[in-house]
Amino acid sequence: MVGKSGESADQVRTIRAEPGGELSYINRLLTTMGRGGASSVEIVSYAALPDISTMELRDSELKLRRPLSHETLDPEAVIAALLRLVGHKWYHVSQSSWRLETRLAVSGRLTDLHFQISLTRLDDQRRKLLIERLMPPA
Repeated sequence: MVGKSGESADQVRTIRAEPGGELSYINRLLTTMGRGGASSVEIVSYAALPDISTMELRDSELKLRRPLSHETLDPEAVIAALLRLVGHKWYHVSQSSWRLETRLAVSGRLTDLHFQISLTRLDDQRRKLLIERLMPPA
């Protein structure tokens, strides 16, 4: 997965996903959203991760892959990985929203996908990350 943060068009990050890990979950989640599986998803610290298989109803190509056990993954690690992907730094206390532009394989070809990533603090311990699929610019 290759992503560009909305802060700088020159800033590009490459993230490789180990099978079954948090980055693998992110890759599959964004790919599923890019294929029309869901227009928005919330990830909350210390709560169960969204089950991607419920979003993949019309996506037989992903269903043929090895199942991803989201129950064993850490939601906070998924949030932290997504924030690293968009270039979030701990000292960016006033920034709570980023744009993620990425290229993912959709229907056998690389496709530009655009997402809005928004972070909300729920309390001292928990935070919520909202991922929204955006329509690509015309």
